[in-house]
Amino acid sequence: DRALGTAGALALLSARTESYLFVTNCDVLTNASYRAMLDFHIEQRAQATVAVVEHHVHVPYGVIETNGFSIRSQREKPDYTYFINAGFYVIGRELASLVPPSEPFDMPDLIDIANRRKLKSVVYPVSDFWIDIGRPEDLDAARTMLAKVDI
Repeated sequence: DRALGTAGALALLSARTESYLFVTNCDVLTNASYRAMLDFHIEQRAQATVAVVEHHVHVPYGVIETNGFSIRSQREKPDYTYFINAGFYVIGRELASLVPPSEPFDMPDLIDIANRRKLKSVVYPVSDFWIDIGRPEDLDAARTMLAKVDI
């Protein structure tokens, strides 16, 4: 009857839940293999596995890194690559049990708890199709893209 965040609903599950849980944000489309991700999670003996995709950022200006007022380095129009959260996860029962009941709680908070408690958390790089449709322009792009695909 109220929003619980991206992880809060895990506290509503009974103690008899499976050893592993998938948590997926509702605003992502992917054809990544959940079976392969689960196998990876088990192989890594992790409590949290976060799917990630590469995201490239081009800065159209020279970037200056400083130490106070001193120039430490400079890069002309650099490209940066980051892993970004793809919005789906495998969570172990032990970690899921740490979600506080009846209050909003998000998956990044749960991953932070795993790290603070030294519970193993790993990334699972996804190279398959993935798109976030949480912004109207991304949803429009996905509609255009999917209209061209024979499903």
